[in-house]
Amino acid sequence: MAVLAQIVVGDKIDLSLTKRGPLYRTKVEETTPDGRIVMALPSYKGIPLVVRRGQRLHVVFYRENGKFTAEAEVRGVTADNAVRLLVIALISDTDKEQNRDNFRVQISLKTTLYRFPDGEIPEDADERNDAILYAEEIEARTKDLSASGALVRTQTEFPIGEKLLISIQLGTVRGHTLLLPATVARAARDESGMLNVYFFGFQFSKDDDSQSLISKFVADEQKKQIKKRKLMDE
Repeated sequence: MAVLAQIVVGDKIDLSLTKRGPLYRTKVEETTPDGRIVMALPSYKGIPLVVRRGQRLHVVFYRENGKFTAEAEVRGVTADNAVRLLVIALISDTDKEQNRDNFRVQISLKTTLYRFPDGEIPEDADERNDAILYAEEIEARTKDLSASGALVRTQTEFPIGEKLLISIQLGTVRGHTLLLPATVARAARDESGMLNVYFFGFQFSKDDDSQSLISKFVADEQKKQIKKRKLMDE
């Protein structure tokens, strides 16, 4: 197997029976030359994880440069005095889930779309601020966000390929409001059954400063959501 990152003693890892299942946090106690990884048998809401030999597990672990995933197989459950130990072995390559710049987080943020009749978006940032005074203003909210784009919920339809300006407020306290050129990349109806509600995927034009702010905001928001989910699961 090609290895992008190795699991080592002391790593905190998350295990789940499925990719969307509850996360079982544990810590690696030992690794062996034959690829076995030994850890304390984790619990979920006080109930120990129930597994059988040969069962598949989804593994998540973290490094400074991102989040890594892999598939594993249970090799057995043993006991060390009063501590029950889980033994697994990776059966897939470790995979870096996303590059930092492309982290995506589900979040609802206040968003304004500025539409121009001629479709011409000013290149200069100061000119953009003046241009929005004469643009059609459409209120919306994000459904998810990454440095490369956003999925936006709105009651207005847009053709694929239309160019506009999108304003996104990052946070509510001391947050940044960004104004970015964007292109409509995809479209979908709201599956909740509500009339005249649409989701549009917007791809941001390259803007290193703004996208750097979004990357940091998204990464911080992901950490908050993961921490909140773990507290709720305990």
